[in-house]
Amino acid sequence: MAEKLVIRGDTYTELRPLYIYTVVDDEGGPFDFTGCTIRTTYKDATTDPNIDTTDEDAAIKHDLVVDNLGSVTLSNGLFLVAGVGGGIIKEYLTRAETLSLPLGVSLKSDLEITTTTEVVTFISLDTLKAIDAYTNRDV
Repeated sequence: MAEKLVIRGDTYTELRPLYIYTVVDDEGGPFDFTGCTIRTTYKDATTDPNIDTTDEDAAIKHDLVVDNLGSVTLSNGLFLVAGVGGGIIKEYLTRAETLSLPLGVSLKSDLEITTTTEVVTFISLDTLKAIDAYTNRDV
């Protein structure tokens, strides 16, 4: 298990995305996200899905929704890289998100893809931990 450190107050966007996910279909080609909802959530522990149906206690919640025509209808922290049929998603963190992370807590995550017929969850083996930097000047 690897530990990924993020600096509180930094952004993790195009210059340095938090993660890049590559998803392939059953033949090894790029996955087509048409009609899919993709979610990722970061917590310090799992929760009962029958009780916590909104991931209320999550430190980070990101979503990407693609309708049946292939149009993105919601993109919050997750972004398509090579179009709907490219199989690649980048995950970003804003400054506000990193500032709100608990200091020194190991967060675990998963990536859930809901298609028109199934729900598939990939558990990350990495943990995410926020630390403070040495340079903090904002002027």
